[in-house]
Amino acid sequence: MKNLILALVAAALLGAFGARSMLSQDDPVPVKLGFVDMGRTFEESKRRITIEDRLNKQTDQLEKSFGDRLDKLEDARGGLQLLNADSAEFQKQERELAVDAFLLDHDRKMAVQRLKTEARRSKGLLYREINLEIAAYGEQNGFAGIWLNVPVTDELDNRGDIDLVTSTRSVLWNSERLDITKQIIEILNK
Repeated sequence: MKNLILALVAAALLGAFGARSMLSQDDPVPVKLGFVDMGRTFEESKRRITIEDRLNKQTDQLEKSFGDRLDKLEDARGGLQLLNADSAEFQKQERELAVDAFLLDHDRKMAVQRLKTEARRSKGLLYREINLEIAAYGEQNGFAGIWLNVPVTDELDNRGDIDLVTSTRSVLWNSERLDITKQIIEILNK
């Protein structure tokens, strides 16, 4: 009887330690992988279209503004022809027009630079937003990782540096069943 009680106590202790050992193990690591075509995601993103529309509108407004300034400058140059080229008034107006032309060119270059900076910043923010959505989707759906897929296109023949093209493609092939680009685009375009 004593042996039976000792055997039951030993079995209970072993069972308790075994259960504790099983429960203290980490959750299993997910092995599910996904792939996203970032180029297609950018192209089909409504936010990218909104950003480009805004930038195009700003570009059109600037072109109109600079066009108006150029027209006024050209009109003023036409008025110079009425003056004597040796007169002090002609020299003064010619200098003023040269300064105005320089400022117009400078302002145009600065505006173009600001628009380019704004475009890069906006695309960077969009890229960040896309990556956050991809990370959230991966976490919510149990993915171990989501890889960037850059599909091979017919344009590959037209690109000069094949080493650059191939070095940016870490995924050479993936199954269409693992492509989650469509799901990410749907989330972004809600």
